[in-house]
Amino acid sequence: MDKTVAASGYLVGDGLTLADIFVLPILHHLRRMPESSQMLTPATPLGRYLETHAARPSYIRTVPPPGPPRRAAPAG
Repeated sequence: MDKTVAASGYLVGDGLTLADIFVLPILHHLRRMPESSQMLTPATPLGRYLETHAARPSYIRTVPPPGPPRRAAPAG
């Protein structure tokens, strides 16, 4: 993936596609894991790719809160 995004900043072609939209949330979560965070530092093409797209307003509006989702209170 480093080689792919290094060329154009996108996974496919020269613009944002569904491929990017599908992989960015996965990279977001991988960056938070110690086992994979090193491959997503800004020093790597994949890390720069994530940082660039994480600055998009649409990405910012849809970032999930940290931690597990809250459960709804039981009805009744």
